[in-house]
Amino acid sequence: MISATATADHILKNGWSLPGGKIASVCPPLKWSGHSRSFEFHLHAWMPIQRLLTAFDASRSWEYFDAAVAMAEDWMSSCAIDFSTDSIECLAEHTIREAEGSWWYDMAVAQRLHRLSYIADVCARVDGISDVRLNRMFDHLILHNIVLCSEEVYRPTTNHGFFQALNQFAAMRRLPPQLDCDGQFLSLSRQRLREMVSKQYSASMVHLEHSPGYHYMVTVALMNALRAGILDPELVSLLHEAERNLGWMVTPTGNLACFGDTDPRSLFLDSEVDFFDEPTLRATLRQSKETPVGVKAFLDAGYAFARLYPLNVKESTENTSYLAQTACFHSRVHKHADHLSFVWHERGHSILVDPARYAYSERTEVGSALNKQGFWYSDPKRIYCETTKAHNTVEIDSQSFPRTKVTPWGSALVYAGQQRELVVTECFATHFRAIRHRRYLIMRPGHFLLVLDWLYDRSGTPHDYRQWFHFDSPWELVDEGAHVRAGHSGAPFEICVASLVAAPSLGAIVRGQETPELLGWQSDRQNSLIPSSCLQFHANSNKPVIFATLFAITNTLHFDQCYTIINSSMKAGKIRWDDDAGSNCVTIGQQSTGHVIAEWSADANLD
Repeated sequence: MISATATADHILKNGWSLPGGKIASVCPPLKWSGHSRSFEFHLHAWMPIQRLLTAFDASRSWEYFDAAVAMAEDWMSSCAIDFSTDSIECLAEHTIREAEGSWWYDMAVAQRLHRLSYIADVCARVDGISDVRLNRMFDHLILHNIVLCSEEVYRPTTNHGFFQALNQFAAMRRLPPQLDCDGQFLSLSRQRLREMVSKQYSASMVHLEHSPGYHYMVTVALMNALRAGILDPELVSLLHEAERNLGWMVTPTGNLACFGDTDPRSLFLDSEVDFFDEPTLRATLRQSKETPVGVKAFLDAGYAFARLYPLNVKESTENTSYLAQTACFHSRVHKHADHLSFVWHERGHSILVDPARYAYSERTEVGSALNKQGFWYSDPKRIYCETTKAHNTVEIDSQSFPRTKVTPWGSALVYAGQQRELVVTECFATHFRAIRHRRYLIMRPGHFLLVLDWLYDRSGTPHDYRQWFHFDSPWELVDEGAHVRAGHSGAPFEICVASLVAAPSLGAIVRGQETPELLGWQSDRQNSLIPSSCLQFHANSNKPVIFATLFAITNTLHFDQCYTIINSSMKAGKIRWDDDAGSNCVTIGQQSTGHVIAEWSADANLD
C-alpha cells in the first residue's frame, strides 16, 4: 500500500488526478471549474487537500500542511464570497438559493467543512498566520455550517445526509464554541447523525442503497468515526453486524458483488484485513478456512448470498461456488434497473457478472425522456450500465424497469436457503404495475445453475420477454445449435447453456457491440468499459411464459425439451438433462410454507 507521504509527494510533484480528470499542479492559482462532474465534485470537496493533510498528520512535515493551506486559501479567494458586502447569514441564504454546479454541492460542502476545520484548528495554534487569514477561515466555517443546516441542502433520504451530518459533527467537535451558533451546529448535526445511522441500514444491518460498494463505504466511515470517538460506543455491536454482512458481499475473486453503483475493487489486501475488526470478515479477506460458508438471506434488505464448496473437493477459494442475488428496490438511490439480477462464480472463476457502476457523468436534462425513466446521468456508457438488458434478468418489451414515479416495493426476496446439496432462492415482483414475475435460482455447487422465470400479465396483453445473461469478459461463447458453449482459456472447465423448455428461442450472441446500441460490455474500473459476451432467450405471448435455462459445467450436454415438464404457474415440475456427471432431474414443488422446494437426483438416462 502506498504511504500517505508518498501519495502527497506525488501530488506535490505531478499534480492530482482521478479517472476522468487532472490538475497538473496544486500550486495556486488552480483551475476549479471546467472539469468532468465527478472530478470537479472531488476537487471542491478538497480531496487533494485531504491527501496532503493526511501526510502532515503522519509525518508532521509542514511542507504538506503549507501546500494544503495554499490550496484552501486559493479556493476561498475563487469562490466569489465577499464577507465585506453582507452578513454571513444573508450570504449563506444567497448561496443556498443561487449556487449551482460543484462549488456548493451538498456533499462537497460537508467534506470541505471537515477539512477546513482541521486547517483552521492547526493555524490557530501556530505562529505566522495573520488574524486576517484566520478570520476568513472562521467566516467560511460559519458560512458552511449555516448552509449545511438548511433543509434545502440537507439530504436525509440518501447517504449524502449521513455524510453531511457526520462531517459537520466531526468538524464542530474540533472547533471552539465561539464558532458555533449557540450550540446549534453541534446539536443539530448530532441529532441528524443519529437519525441517519438508523436510516442507512435495514434491521439486519445491510445498507439500503442497492450497492455493496456503498455498504462498504458507509460502514468504513462509521468505523472511522467510532474510532475517533465521534459515535456512541453502543453502535459497536451493530457495526460488527454490518462488517459481518460485508463479508457475504465479497466474491471469490476479492471484488464486491458489483450490484448498483459498485466499482470492481479487490478487498483481498492486507490493508483491508488490518482495518476491519469482525473475525468472520477478516477470515474472508484472508481467504482462510474460517471463511463463512452456507446461504445467507437478508429478507428485509432484499439480498441473497451463497458460498459453498462442491462435494469431495478441497475447501479453498479456488474451489468456491458463489451466488449473489439482488432483489431490492427501496428508492431510486444508486439503484440500477436490475430487479432480481444475480452474479455467479464457480471454482474461483467469475462467470455471470453485473456491468458495475462505470462512472457518474453530467446530468440528464430535467423533464427529458431519460430523466423521467430514472436515468440521471447522460453518458451513453453510464446509461447502458443502468439498463435492464445489461443485467442478468428479464427485460420486458425492450424497456428498462422504471425507477421513478413508481412505488418501491422494498424486498422481493421470498426465500433463500440450502436444500440438501442445492442452493435455492425464490423472488416475486410485479413489473409495470401488471406483470407478475417469479424467479427461482437453483444451484448445485460445482455442477450447474438453473434459472427459472415465470411471467404473466393477467390483463391478457401480449409482451416480449427477454431473459438476459452476461458472461465475464474472458469467457467466449459459441452457438452449437442445441446449446451454447462457454470457454475461458484460464478456466479448467467449460459451460454448456441451454433452454430446457421449448417456447423461448435463443437470440444472437453479442460481444462489444457499439451500434445501433451498446450491448455486451462491463465496467472493469471507473470510466472504462471492456467487451463481454452476452446472450438472451426470448418469448412473446399473452399467456404465462416460463424460462428454464441451464448452465451446466460439462463438456457434453444432451436433453430433450419434452422431458422437462413444468406446470403453468411454475410451482411444480421436473427438469431433466444428461451431462458429464450422468443423468439429472431437478424436481420443484412447494413447501408447507408456500415457498419453493427443489430436489436433485440422478435420473434415468434420457436415451
